[in-house]
Amino acid sequence: MRKLLVLIVMGVVVLLFLAACSLTGGTVGGCSSLDGAARDNCYAEQQQCSKIENADLRDSCLAKLAGANKDSSACEQIKSSSAKGYCQELIAEATNNHELCSSINDEYWQNNCHYAFAINNSQDTFCSLVSDAPQREDCFKHIALATNNPLLCEFLEDRDSCVMKIAKATKDAAVCGSVEDSFNQNVCLYRVARARNDSSVCPNITISGIREQCKKDIK
Repeated sequence: MRKLLVLIVMGVVVLLFLAACSLTGGTVGGCSSLDGAARDNCYAEQQQCSKIENADLRDSCLAKLAGANKDSSACEQIKSSSAKGYCQELIAEATNNHELCSSINDEYWQNNCHYAFAINNSQDTFCSLVSDAPQREDCFKHIALATNNPLLCEFLEDRDSCVMKIAKATKDAAVCGSVEDSFNQNVCLYRVARARNDSSVCPNITISGIREQCKKDIK
């Protein structure tokens, strides 16, 4: 009986030790008993940002904490321009306030802010505020396909591909009329005919090879 009691006490001690380790980043002494990066990572996990020595990690910690708390004043504690921009972008999204995007000085994060609001709200007007050309085009393309709006394809270099995808998705042969390349326009009509399983579209195809293939595929 006494041996059983000793085993139970030892088991409780072990459980308490393991619990202490999980709560203090793997050591009973807490984060302060660790060294270097391990200590900083421990403080970051516990959101004790001010105790982190590594400047980049501290700024990242502060930004995430500010975003979680929707506290824009916390961003002012951040020294790095990029990390501050990241913080402000998180606040803008967390509070759903697009106006905050324009107050971000860091160009990268300001662009990301406009892009995020454009995509999340399907607002193509926000895409035009993105200064980075590839990101701006990707923004218009994403919304064009998400909303099946062929007019937004005009902002893309590969506009025909965009229009053709929308024509097929909407099964609207009329959309193919805005495809500039003659061959692509015929391919567009063929794809719409297949999508609709409607042979009446085939006669509108001007390239004989594609027209006959259309009639053959749809009976």
